[in-house]
Amino acid sequence: MDLGTECWARNGEMKNIISLKVPGKSKTCAVQLFQMNNLQLGNMDLEPFDIITCDGPYGIWPEYGWPDSDWDNFDLNVSQGREEFKEYYRKLFTASLKYLKDTGSLFVFNYPEGANLINIVLYEFPVHFRRWISWIYDNHFDFDRGTNFARSHETILYYTKNASNFIFHDHIVKDCFFHPLIKIESNQFNEGAKPLKVVEFLLDVTNHPGGRLLSLFAGTGTDLIAASKYDMDSVGFEFNADNFQQLVGNLAKK
Repeated sequence: MDLGTECWARNGEMKNIISLKVPGKSKTCAVQLFQMNNLQLGNMDLEPFDIITCDGPYGIWPEYGWPDSDWDNFDLNVSQGREEFKEYYRKLFTASLKYLKDTGSLFVFNYPEGANLINIVLYEFPVHFRRWISWIYDNHFDFDRGTNFARSHETILYYTKNASNFIFHDHIVKDCFFHPLIKIESNQFNEGAKPLKVVEFLLDVTNHPGGRLLSLFAGTGTDLIAASKYDMDSVGFEFNADNFQQLVGNLAKK
């Protein structure tokens, strides 16, 4: 793929905006990438989406001192941190849910302690909670080894815009998905990225070929690449410059 001829970039108030084409299974998919904070969504004019994915923040970094974590500096162990965490998600969902189609789906990743707070927030919005999905693994690094139960699962909250008229293919799918945290599943993704098969697990039953997916935390491109495999156009927001550049490179390999 020749990025030089098939994408355009613009620098300015909204930082980098890149549009490109990537091959899907049976069509070429349009992808837009924004290197900007996703909270600015509310001021944009975007076509509506069939699926929105949200992977962060998790509210665990202050305790464990991870680098470059200013965007995730919520301390869920104190009341103020929990309220700030909930307010962040209120702003995020206010900005993004106006773009979700009436037949659309929203998937939110988090650890159970954060997911519990997010679920409380989302009861304030016009969405319908459908399932608390558990992504189960057995190879997680224990942040608090020796002082807590070892973590072996992550939560995916599943919502639809409509109570009955939504896209869900006629599959019998359990609400527990087993897949290890694989750091080397594909060297096109940074360490810590969601495995491609986890996103595909969700799209298998909710995808709309020819539809659109919005990735609120695009990272290095897992959601967008998964969308192209299901012939969906996509939009991604990623403000980290290193991730953004790798994201463009990953899509160029498609």
